[in-house]
Amino acid sequence: MSKAMVYIAHAGCLLPILLILNLFFGWLIFKPLIWIGLELALLLGFVLSSYVFAKSILYSRPGNNEAIDVEAEVIEEKPRLE
Repeated sequence: MSKAMVYIAHAGCLLPILLILNLFFGWLIFKPLIWIGLELALLLGFVLSSYVFAKSILYSRPGNNEAIDVEAEVIEEKPRLE
């Protein structure tokens, strides 16, 4: 598998693309029962992948839940010597 394909798979873009391609073109290649089964398997994989990804984001927050308020300050530019 190429590096680009691995990156796409890790980015979460591969399953939706496979779902769409199977939905539109799977019936041309597979028998109807296999086509529907494959679509359901891809959909289940996508749902599970999304769930795991969402959980990893939820639990990757730092332990300190206090918000830090930073006040913006305008800095004047100093003239350059040329």
